[in-house]
Amino acid sequence: MADLDGQKVHSQAKALMREHTVAAGETLSKISEKYYGSGERWRDIYEANKDVIGSDPNLLKIGQVLKIYK
Repeated sequence: MADLDGQKVHSQAKALMREHTVAAGETLSKISEKYYGSGERWRDIYEANKDVIGSDPNLLKIGQVLKIYK
């Protein structure tokens, strides 16, 4: 039964998250604008993806897959 509960939690988490693949010329502000209607939430995207982006939020790489929470 624990596996089913784990699957339910995983499904709920996926429903609250989208993925975005970084394209040429994109910045966290532009990605924030696309998903949230404002570039001001770029820090939220950065905090959720530090493990992918690294220590400098200005160094996005083409093809990186970012988690975007709703």
